Amino acid sequence: MEASSFFSGLLSGVDYRSLVDAIINAQSRPITRLEDRIDRIETRSDAYLSFKGLLSSLKDASTALRSSDAFGARTATSSSSSVSVSAANNAPVGSHEIEVFQLATAEKLGSDSFQDRSADLGLSGEFLINGRRVAVAATDSLDDIAQAINGVNSGSTASGVNASVVSVGSSDHRLILTSERTGATGVDLVEVSGGVLKSLGVLDATMSTKHITSDGALSDRFANGTQSVGGLLGLTSPPAAGAVGIGSLSVTLDLSTMSLTDIADAINAEASLAGSGIQATVVPDPDAGASVRRLDISGTTSFTDAGGILETLGFLQGGKSGVAHELTSATAFQDAGGVNPATAGTQLSQLSIGGNGAGVQAGDTLTISGTRGDGSTFGFTYTVGGGDTLQTIVNRLNSNVDGLQAGSRTATASISANGELVITDDQVGGSRLSLSIVANNENGGTLDFGAVGTSATGRLRQISAGADAQLSVDGVYLERATNSIADAVEGLTVELHAGSVGDVVAVMVGKDIDAFVSDIQAFIDAYNSSAEFVRTQLERDADGNGGPLAGDSTLRSMASDMRRAMQTALAPGVAGNLGRLGDLGIEIQQDGSFSVDTARLKEALETDSGAVQRLFGIHGAGSVSELEFVGVTDASVAGTYGVEITQAATRAQILGTGFGGTYVDDGTSDSMLIKDIASGATYTVALSNGDTLQDIIDKINTEMDTALSEIHEASAQLFSDGVGTVATDSTRLSDLFDNLGANLGVAAGDTLTFSGTTRGGATIDTQFVVTDPSTQTVGEMMATLQSAVGPDTRVYLDANGRIRAEDQETGSSLFTLDITSDNAGGGTFSVGTIAAVQEGRTTSGIVAVDNGGQLELTAEGYGSNEGFEISFLAGGTDGSASLGVAAASYTGLDVQGTIGGFAATGLGQLLTGDADSAVEGISLLYTGSGVGSVGTMSVSRGIASLVELAADALVSSDGGSIDDLVEQGQRNIDSMESRISTIEDRLARRRELLLRRFLAAETALARTQSQTDYLFASLPQFNQNER
Repeated sequence: MEASSFFSGLLSGVDYRSLVDAIINAQSRPITRLEDRIDRIETRSDAYLSFKGLLSSLKDASTALRSSDAFGARTATSSSSSVSVSAANNAPVGSHEIEVFQLATAEKLGSDSFQDRSADLGLSGEFLINGRRVAVAATDSLDDIAQAINGVNSGSTASGVNASVVSVGSSDHRLILTSERTGATGVDLVEVSGGVLKSLGVLDATMSTKHITSDGALSDRFANGTQSVGGLLGLTSPPAAGAVGIGSLSVTLDLSTMSLTDIADAINAEASLAGSGIQATVVPDPDAGASVRRLDISGTTSFTDAGGILETLGFLQGGKSGVAHELTSATAFQDAGGVNPATAGTQLSQLSIGGNGAGVQAGDTLTISGTRGDGSTFGFTYTVGGGDTLQTIVNRLNSNVDGLQAGSRTATASISANGELVITDDQVGGSRLSLSIVANNENGGTLDFGAVGTSATGRLRQISAGADAQLSVDGVYLERATNSIADAVEGLTVELHAGSVGDVVAVMVGKDIDAFVSDIQAFIDAYNSSAEFVRTQLERDADGNGGPLAGDSTLRSMASDMRRAMQTALAPGVAGNLGRLGDLGIEIQQDGSFSVDTARLKEALETDSGAVQRLFGIHGAGSVSELEFVGVTDASVAGTYGVEITQAATRAQILGTGFGGTYVDDGTSDSMLIKDIASGATYTVALSNGDTLQDIIDKINTEMDTALSEIHEASAQLFSDGVGTVATDSTRLSDLFDNLGANLGVAAGDTLTFSGTTRGGATIDTQFVVTDPSTQTVGEMMATLQSAVGPDTRVYLDANGRIRAEDQETGSSLFTLDITSDNAGGGTFSVGTIAAVQEGRTTSGIVAVDNGGQLELTAEGYGSNEGFEISFLAGGTDGSASLGVAAASYTGLDVQGTIGGFAATGLGQLLTGDADSAVEGISLLYTGSGVGSVGTMSVSRGIASLVELAADALVSSDGGSIDDLVEQGQRNIDSMESRISTIEDRLARRRELLLRRFLAAETALARTQSQTDYLFASLPQFNQNER
């Protein structure tokens, strides 16, 4: 301020600035008092927050101790390192004997040898590997195929097979397939089209029945029986439609359009025409999922098919036999005429080579040496005798004394149809077989076998076989696909590491008493820490000084609530012999803390862990079996309450009337639509003229048991030329045409946008930029799209050239997809709209039965939220009236009643006490059908539960007492800081006023002084003038 620029009291001699400071300081004492109060509140709040942290730890320990599984921990021990075990809380206490006969192993397969791992193989087609489709193009190399196989080993339906290329040498490269999963099932390979697997040498040319039954065979498993097999497998080039042999029947099948149901109908139609007993039925496979279906063909075990249809269905499978190492002589001998190939019976003297006689004579010798498959050597000299034939040499080579048939790894010599000497290892797989034959031609002949080189490299297609684990548990023989077995004994996981017949491993499962003691000790320690804090805060020293909360009545009250909860005693009817902490050896000490007698605690836990659990946790029990305790909320009050039922819960049900035995309609089937109210899914059943009641029941129950994955399909097709050739993944973007034969004009710079939501609801927002349409392919675009939608949904270009998106799991889906192009280059690229052609759904619990010759439908669940809606859709003439079931909505009734005389709300069979009553939040399940007074429900809260409630009331972030105190303190601080600000503003103005007044006085004094000085200076002049 202007006034502050003057020096204080230069004329008056008074230091008025110091005087003003003293006045202001005197008037600032209220600020100091307020600041002291703020410091005390902040210190108090910090102390309460420290207390809150201790109570939060106590609450966590209480929650862990009062939970239903707090005393369920188990220990599991094994008498041998060959078997390790772990036990969950639900594992029964006891002992078991385990004997391991065989470990589960994983299958490993190998291909033929290829000279260049990165060269185009010229193979094209599709195959399935553990149900996942792999497409191969002619430009793919061995490395590319390995990459494609690994590409399907991802997501929720990963194949479980890893592919790698092993380089044995610079010109010997092999594809290796290794199953990630153990078990006899191993690597399931299906040759769909193009013969890729056989060309790679992973499968041989033999075929065998895959899933043999006692009177026929089963197909592979399929997601449902109503969708085309090609669509279910996502095939873009399924086997061509054609005839297959099923027993004596010839049945034409087309997997691109036919479902399992269609195939069964076609087989049965042919069987009927032929008067054959062969029958095909679509059957469920409950072990693989409620909706999974298989085709069961009975009446024959003979299946033939040259086109891959039955192999794709899973009735036939390719062989995985090994390859024997084979040697062949470079020379192919002819007979005496030099025209026809020599045979084993051709005499050596009549042999010709290249049309010229070899001149072999008696007495000529052959020096023969080599190694057998195991590397053992052999050698001898063969002397030609009169009349000897090629078979004579073969017999000498096959000697079991010193020839190929001697030793443990034998081989066999023979003469081929081309007149060559052939040596074949008698064992498949890798071999060190070799042979050298030197013709000495002592009589001037020209006999020469040439180099005997490898004509077939010995190898194992199945490098290691997949095998199930074999074991016995308590004398019961088991087979499992994995060495980790969790379903043999409830709650017990068994890990197999080694074993042999006769080695019995003892396994013990017991209560984990040490874990129980540790949890209880943690609870007591947490309480003691909070009690110690309270004690040190409340106490004062001899001078009356204490902590920031010394003498705090609120803290004292909080501590009292916690101590009261700790000292709770359960009612005798609930507690048994353990009604208070002291009964466990947990006693309160003089300082308010609790001590634990570990020996007594362990004894109580070993004797009756259930009673210990009731002492700490929440317990509820109905007086009759129809009353089941479900749970409570924090507001629920412990006690015994009578249960009065005024209405028992019911399930939705409809019983038809007037059905005459068969459905009456015209030749076009009607549709019965049944909507499951709980899930919102709709199930459609075809009703055909002549259907019996059992036919209709079977159709309904089959449909209800069928879960579906959601499928979306583009409305527009993509073609690779103007004459209707469907586009594939290898089609270049510049070669895309529409259904009218017009090129879509995809140009560099075009941007395709993929938008929508994934199956789980995440946002899809990805772009694919066209840089060079003459080299970029549809497959590259689809790869970007697949990456955008994630592994839960598979996107592909189907056999009709439409983009198709199929969820990999059944059930409801949030999947949506839109594909747009900005067509910046002036083109017309579009896939149309992408809409659901099949809604995803789970199975339904709605069941159809025959009740007195009438159709009865019943929902699985109880209550008003469970049930079904029935409607009909006429195919031609509406015959639905003949079924005797009305189109309407049918729901069940919710249970109604009271608990302890207090109002309660029912939902299905669940009855829950209403708010603002002692039974608020008490939930029970009434499974009976009677009404009236049906029994009582007793609810108790143990010590840990009560401590948890007490602690929660203090530390809850939603209105907890400590937060309220801290927030009130902050409000007080805010108010005081506001008052301080007001006082400081007022004192600043006061200071300014005082300074101005002193300045004014100083100014006036200066003016007076100036006048005085003037007068004094003027006085001599004035006196002179007077003279």
